[in-house]
Amino acid sequence: MTKFYSLLLVNFTTEESGAIVDAMSRRSGYVAHNLLEKTPSRARYSYSSLASTAAVERIIRAVLVDLRLEVDMLTVLSIRENVITLDRLSRRL
Repeated sequence: MTKFYSLLLVNFTTEESGAIVDAMSRRSGYVAHNLLEKTPSRARYSYSSLASTAAVERIIRAVLVDLRLEVDMLTVLSIRENVITLDRLSRRL
């Protein structure tokens, strides 16, 4: 069964946001994504997947590690129902 999410990326560069979504699109269960909104500090995508919410969380964590965008200390990941938020608390200089 396909699950539909709103993926909100906050305080990532355009390149980082694109890399995250591109890497997620190459993972198991991926169905589709679409850019819905873009401002200098936020990008919002629709994201659909055949994977469970728990599996999507694992995918996101693995993608962030692969891209060297640390989870927890510098990036907060939250999932509430069908809304996934990644908030980058600090950018590398």
